[in-house]
Amino acid sequence: MAHLTITVAGREHRLTVSPDGTVLVDGWPEPATVTPIADGTVQVTLGGRRVLVYLARHEDNVWAHADGCPMRLELRPLAAPGPAAEPSHSLEAPMPATVIDVLVEPGQAVTQGDALILLEAMKMELTLRAPRDGTVAEVTCAVGDLVQPGRPLVTLTDDPAGR
Repeated sequence: MAHLTITVAGREHRLTVSPDGTVLVDGWPEPATVTPIADGTVQVTLGGRRVLVYLARHEDNVWAHADGCPMRLELRPLAAPGPAAEPSHSLEAPMPATVIDVLVEPGQAVTQGDALILLEAMKMELTLRAPRDGTVAEVTCAVGDLVQPGRPLVTLTDDPAGR
């Protein structure tokens, strides 16, 4: 069994991958099955729905393309629990996009799932949502900015005072 943390579109998920290709993802009610199809292509089955996912690796990142949606996946081993949790978390642009709305400001408390930033890419609107409860520590983009993948747009902290 492998235990990983994966970040997709600014949202962090914990994964448990078993040798048979079953993937348990925190927040998903059922396991997904990942089946290799060819080099760089897998089939993901979740809830009876099958999706082909095309993968390309670059350094520590994996770029995935599924259902017309490109995304950057950051894979890293799950950190062992320690005395202090990570104090902040940056949400990044998942693809080249234009910022069409900034819905938060520094010091604002947010709840998991709250919309923080609206992006437009390839004529689609993308909403970056809070991956967990926290306080907005920093907003590093403005309406009209052209942003590239991996650029931090919002930083959240666990500190209720936003420090």
